[in-house]
Amino acid sequence: MIPILRSPFSFDFAPDRGALAEITVGERRIATEIYPAVRDAHWGTLPLARQTWRMETSRDDRFHLEWMACAIAGEREVVDFRLTITQAGDELTYSLMFRADVDFETCRTGFCVHHCPGELAGMPVTVTHPDGSRTAGAFPSLISPHQPFFDIAALTHPLGTHELTFTFDGEVFEMEDQRNWSDFSYKTYPRPLSRPFPYVLVKGEEHVQTVTIRAKSLPNRRDRGDSRETVRSEHARRSVHPDISGYTLWSEADDTPKSVARAAEALTAADPALIVWLIGDPADRLSALAPYRDRIQAVAITEYRRYDDRLDPLRALIPDVKLLAASASNFTELNRNRPSPAWDGVAFAVSPVVHQVHVDAVTATQFSWQAQVDTARSWGFADVHLGPIFVPPGYPDFEMAAESAADRCTATTASVWRVSE
Repeated sequence: MIPILRSPFSFDFAPDRGALAEITVGERRIATEIYPAVRDAHWGTLPLARQTWRMETSRDDRFHLEWMACAIAGEREVVDFRLTITQAGDELTYSLMFRADVDFETCRTGFCVHHCPGELAGMPVTVTHPDGSRTAGAFPSLISPHQPFFDIAALTHPLGTHELTFTFDGEVFEMEDQRNWSDFSYKTYPRPLSRPFPYVLVKGEEHVQTVTIRAKSLPNRRDRGDSRETVRSEHARRSVHPDISGYTLWSEADDTPKSVARAAEALTAADPALIVWLIGDPADRLSALAPYRDRIQAVAITEYRRYDDRLDPLRALIPDVKLLAASASNFTELNRNRPSPAWDGVAFAVSPVVHQVHVDAVTATQFSWQAQVDTARSWGFADVHLGPIFVPPGYPDFEMAAESAADRCTATTASVWRVSE
């Protein structure tokens, strides 16, 4: 990271990925990142190569930076990027040009802006649309199940002693609440998801997208020092879930009842607070778990939508055990398909590396986990089980982050016990 201070802005530049990070005006963070993204036809993120850059500054507070790179698919260079970042006075401009070297199928190519929930949750914002009309709204406090804002040409909101305006050119943008997927951000991204995808970047065609940030000083407005960043520090002091703890037994749909029973017997001998996850139809495996029900704290059922209105037959198979409506992928599924109050609680798996894999992004996911629990409890459920945490092999920093989260009781466990014959 290369720190850059050009009043009124300060930010870090990451040459390896062409990103501006930790962008602040005064003492307040206005965005955690602006960066170029290229996703393939299956939403996979392509790596970058051949990064080069140069920076120029002048005495009149002007700043200019140029960066070039290419995206790699397999062993081919598929998209070339040229980025210019300029600042003059109270305007900071991030302009991205990209051109495909081949006809390239993509689900998203362009820049993304990550706004800060820690600063902005609940704050008012005005959305300017491409036709010039405006809509007044607010950044969501609880996690929005769907995009909070569509058809974005500009976003204007107050923060501290400034009014900030983000103006977007070169495409129609929209925003999603990335806390659904554990990323601690509101993300403004190009090309609405209502359009067909994947789509084709035609070989040789150039595309230009630009975001300009204007920081208008509000001289009569005092910054009271009650930064929304206190949300982050408050979350750091709280346990995401103090109610349910213990080992996690994860059972795939093709596991036999016998193997599940054997695993439950072994794990309940070690800890009588077992959480059992049943992927697929749970009936046969629930019957096999019944002899251990006094040592099982809850069973998480991923096929919850099939049983929303007929839970009694499942309860009869394993009496006196809590049944949780569960998502084996992300919190998103539960948030968009909220279970009925007949369930005893909810559960969802998480991963700190859904979208981004750098350490700063992973570290911030714990604040999203707290927001996920808070959102689920707003539906009326007292029991909210977060975990297990899925960390892919080969990422030691992330494995350490997950282990540290478990030590702080922000998650039930950083590991998964799988059934084996």
